[in-house]
Amino acid sequence: MTIKQHGGIFGRNPTFNDLSVDSSLNVDGTTTSNEVIVNGDLSVNNNTVKVLLNETDSTDLNTYIRAGNGQLRILTADDAGAGIATLFRIDHTNGDALIDNGNLVISTSGKGIDFSATSGTGTSELFDDYEEGTWTPTFTSTSASFSYTNQYGSYVKIGGFVSAQFYLNATASGTTSNQVKLSGLPFASANLNAFAQSAGSVWFTGTANVTPLVTNNAATAVIWKNNTAASNLNAVDVSGHYFVGTVFYRAS
Repeated sequence: MTIKQHGGIFGRNPTFNDLSVDSSLNVDGTTTSNEVIVNGDLSVNNNTVKVLLNETDSTDLNTYIRAGNGQLRILTADDAGAGIATLFRIDHTNGDALIDNGNLVISTSGKGIDFSATSGTGTSELFDDYEEGTWTPTFTSTSASFSYTNQYGSYVKIGGFVSAQFYLNATASGTTSNQVKLSGLPFASANLNAFAQSAGSVWFTGTANVTPLVTNNAATAVIWKNNTAASNLNAVDVSGHYFVGTVFYRAS
């Protein structure tokens, strides 16, 4: 059966085995149910044809579904058909999904990209976090305070792995003979075992060769003297010196 552009079918709930529409097929339902239900195949045999999902708000862009050039596309355009932009495509040949405008947004915490189809023996194959930002590194020491000439930090978090860069130059006052720590890390560390997590790529203008060791279950790192057995830096050791580097650790 063919419905011509100026023709029509009248009746209650008509049923057709085949339906061909020369122009537009408009479905006008109530405000609570505007829907088309297809129990078999719905064929559109012209790659210039678009299925319009019309927005009820005239200020919004309309959404179209269109097939052509080996791809299924989701597009937007205004009521006049202008401003057409492809949002999303699925390639018929290889199944690749392509986003042309916008981002892939994970809207629920703890959800992400699941790689469980790949082989491995890990406890999780879900990539559920990526973040870039800044943090404020500080020195902390019992009964000591610090004033800073330079104080800057940035970080990248990929999954549970954190790379945190820091740049400090400070003057200590008060009781400067107590142990000093690098504090304010952007994320608390995981409790991996009894040993602290190691870090690298440190430049320190003092006389000691040092390495920060990130404390378990904390946002701090102990600054360890590599060339002195069982010895940490004190507040007096960092006073007036540049302390620059990167801390690598697993977040909780």
